[in-house]
Parts: sequence; structure tokens; C-alpha cells
Amino acid sequence: MLPMLPILPILPILPILPILSMSSRQLSRTNQIFDELNQYQTIPSSFHSILQERLTITCATTSGHHRQETPQSPKNIRSRHKQKKANRVYLAILDYDPNLLIPFILAISPRACETFDVLRFCRLYTRTKKLHLKNDANLLLEKISRESQIDHSPYYKRLTEALFSKG
Repeated sequence: MLPMLPILPILPILPILPILSMSSRQLSRTNQIFDELNQYQTIPSSFHSILQERLTITCATTSGHHRQETPQSPKNIRSRHKQKKANRVYLAILDYDPNLLIPFILAISPRACETFDVLRFCRLYTRTKKLHLKNDANLLLEKISRESQIDHSPYYKRLTEALFSKG
């Protein structure tokens, strides 16, 4: 008969396992979208609405939140928190590598950003490729930026300069 190994030392590791596999899946999905965008050198129409929503979350400049006379609903408070967290994660990725931002925001939802470990993701991400997009992608980003009123955002400008500069 085999000796019984204690189970207790393993228990603290169990909550970490889903996080480790989640980062790997997120990295894999981001790489897959990066490759797809590079292959077609454009942003497929199936991504347009997601891109608009998440690019707006990324680039919208928010002034300080002022208290309203009537309290916000818990749903509104939760939604605002989710967007602020997503904004911080997306901007961290923009700072890390502007070429990665579009594939990243297409792969990682605002909800996933709530528990996202940016440092771990950046340690796992080892690519140094440039994202090659044609002019129609630039036109799409310009259209989205005008519609979402982010065309004057310094974050949007930094993204487009990195993606479409001739240098």
C-alpha cells in the first residue's frame, strides 16, 4: 500500500492554476489576432464594433468624477469601475508596446481586465514584431476616433503615430 501524501500543502496552489492558464490563453489569443491582422494587413469587419468600444475605453480622457445629486445605481458604479480598470490595463499595454494594443484590446475584454495581471502578461509576451496595417485600417481608426470623440486624445495620437509613421 502506498503512503498517503498530505493534501494540505497542495491546496494553496489550487487558486493559482486558473490564473496561470488564463494568462496563457490570453497570450495565445492575442498572438492569434496579431498574426491575423498582420496577414490581412487590415482589421476585419467582424472586429469593428469591438474595436470601437475598446478603443474608446482606452483613449477617452476622463476628468475627475464629480458626485451627482442623486446616487448612482450599483450597476452604474460597477460599470464605471470595470471601464476604469480596463482603461488602466489597456494604457499599460500601450505603454509597453503600441504595436500590441489593437490585437490586445480585440482579445481581452473589459471584464477580463478586472483581474488581469499586466506584469505577468508582459513577461510572457516576447514578440518584438511591428503590426503592419494598410491605409484602410488607418481610415477606420480615424473614423472611429471622430465618432467616439477621441481624435484629440494623446493616447490615440501615440497609437496611430506608432502604427502608421513612415520612420
